[in-house]
Amino acid sequence: MPIELSAPLPLTHSLQAVVPAIRKFRAKQDLFASDLWKTLGAELERVAGGLEYFRHPDPAPPVRDRFVRAVSWNIERGKRFDAVMDGLSHELIRDADIVILNEVDIGMARSGQRSIAGEVARRLRMHYVFGNHYLCLDRGNPRDTLVLGRDGAVAGTRDDLPDEENSLGLHGNCIFSRYPLVRAENVPLFETKDKFRSRSDKRFGVKKALWTEAATPLGPLGIAAVHLDSIASPANRARQLESLLARLDELAPAGPLLIGGDWNTTTYDLQTPLRLAWNLLKKFWRGGFAHAVPQYMTPYEIYDRPEFETAERHGFDWRSFNNLAQSTTVYDVEDPEAASMVRDHVGSLGVKLLRWRLAPWNGRAPLKVDWFAGRNLGPAGPDPVTGALAPLALERFRPSGRRASDHDPIIADVKW
Repeated sequence: MPIELSAPLPLTHSLQAVVPAIRKFRAKQDLFASDLWKTLGAELERVAGGLEYFRHPDPAPPVRDRFVRAVSWNIERGKRFDAVMDGLSHELIRDADIVILNEVDIGMARSGQRSIAGEVARRLRMHYVFGNHYLCLDRGNPRDTLVLGRDGAVAGTRDDLPDEENSLGLHGNCIFSRYPLVRAENVPLFETKDKFRSRSDKRFGVKKALWTEAATPLGPLGIAAVHLDSIASPANRARQLESLLARLDELAPAGPLLIGGDWNTTTYDLQTPLRLAWNLLKKFWRGGFAHAVPQYMTPYEIYDRPEFETAERHGFDWRSFNNLAQSTTVYDVEDPEAASMVRDHVGSLGVKLLRWRLAPWNGRAPLKVDWFAGRNLGPAGPDPVTGALAPLALERFRPSGRRASDHDPIIADVKW
């Protein structure tokens, strides 16, 4: 059920002392059968699905009244914190009306135990609602702490990350607004993978999408932040999106709605090694690299069509709110983190093969994985009178010359 947002609502807990004990359970079924669950189960579920609401005492005043500017950005957990904060000072982001962030940490060791949400809110002078996905039982993905060589092999560790437990271990989506936020709900998504079984990034909870309603000068606007799974099939990502859209049909069947986030439309099916092999075989028969690389920019044509068909079935327009010619991330054969992810799925030989076959593209393959979709509203630009822009991505985003995230921000000006 939606929560009415009136007084500030912090999301905190005192579960740190039992996290090591929870981590020892191999499966959730074992946890559910334990005495610990009888005592703390309700609290664990409250935290894993909780909302945090912050009402800024002196919010930034509106700068426009004829359209709403929205930004969506996956900030890669905020682990490059200074660069992320510099990015939020970009002229097209700092005066946005709505900012949607994916992969937001609160109280995680990998991001300095910061409340990323709180610090962003202070920088932008915005209200926010944060929707938690998980109680993170480990420090996170090992890539957050390891230094990797070109082939993905471990070359060392970062000594700027302390070896300590998370203070809160929260991770989810966050929506920031210049305008008052009225209601919110954290919507559970179809579970594609039980992350409680992970050996190195163990988490309790399920992935969720965050919905809220903002009181704008144009009237109420529903906003949803979604981050679909990368280690999944396109069909299962569509099932995740269906979880959100079916609930939005109930929450706001007639009002304007804007969805933003990382849909992970990579064109790959990473659900199992067998499914990945079948995906690669189909790409090989359709033309190999000459076919596959251009498809990264048009995932809606073949491989990730289920997600876009799901959006369309629920009345959402995605074409009008995105620049289809711009990428939102890049696979770079020289990026050790990217090489490590490929190595996890196809081994070191696959990394070497990609380095060779991507040479005609200078070793870099652009992908379009972040999207806006709207219902009962439309794009406001380009309009030289109002200053509204056509949808765009800030490609190769390097605030102050530094990498902030493995994703680029996208921007959409909307009206209704």
